[in-house]
Amino acid sequence: MTQPLPALKVGVAGVGVMGRNHARVLSDIRDFDLTAVFDPDAATADGVAGLYGAEAFTTAADFVAAGLDAAVVATPNRHHADLGVALLEAGIHVLVEKPIAATLVYAQRMIDAARANSRVLMVGQVERF
Repeated sequence: MTQPLPALKVGVAGVGVMGRNHARVLSDIRDFDLTAVFDPDAATADGVAGLYGAEAFTTAADFVAAGLDAAVVATPNRHHADLGVALLEAGIHVLVEKPIAATLVYAQRMIDAARANSRVLMVGQVERF
């Protein structure tokens, strides 16, 4: 009999309305272990992290270095590309909320980083579809 795979360590960046929803859903999925929450507002990060037993981060660099397998990026659109590329270059799979980025150039940076690092990059189209 094969052993089950260990849960993926996942984090959520940006825990406003959509990010809080992602954190709630991820915490209920047995294949995921919500271990990190990032928001530049410490009270927000601490509050959401506390709900799910995750560690709170207030800087993107510390979040990227948190040892994640995958991350959801639900920050304001203008931050999607920089954070997404940093995560992908760190070997972390990324689900980014729509739109993928603020411009086509930034979107292409994320796509190129995913390809160069053999990581999965997906765009969350939950509300649209």
